[in-house]
Amino acid sequence: HTNYREFSTTLGPVLGKLSSSLSKSEGTARRGVLRLVGELVCVAVVSDISILISMLKEMIRDGFDDKSLALANLAALSSFAKVFAREFFGTKVASMMDRSDTGEDHAEKAPDTDEVDALLEWQDHVVSAQIRTGIRNMFSQYFAQVHSWLRE
Repeated sequence: HTNYREFSTTLGPVLGKLSSSLSKSEGTARRGVLRLVGELVCVAVVSDISILISMLKEMIRDGFDDKSLALANLAALSSFAKVFAREFFGTKVASMMDRSDTGEDHAEKAPDTDEVDALLEWQDHVVSAQIRTGIRNMFSQYFAQVHSWLRE
């Protein structure tokens, strides 16, 4: 991508159009495009984060309009939140072994991730704190709305 700048500059908008042209029922394809654009933003192939933000806003807006679509989009948005927790939310997802749901002590079984965390710190430049906060707020409102619908 560094050798073919014209490829990089046209790829983001093409993927954005592809995402918006997919029907709302094509959840797997939308999830795939969302994941791909997220990966391309993280590795700086796509430098325009507004394409990704637009895709997220569209999925969230669609979810507020239609309860059945909200559940379909929930899978894609949850997957996105898990995969890109560090890059777009500024948080680290706890692994299953880090959680104490079972009451067992998994500390000795958990892998040491300090070296990996140090290697990944360079990615903090991907998204500004303001954008992270905006994305986090969008997701919080969406998940709260879906939660209230599920409780009805």
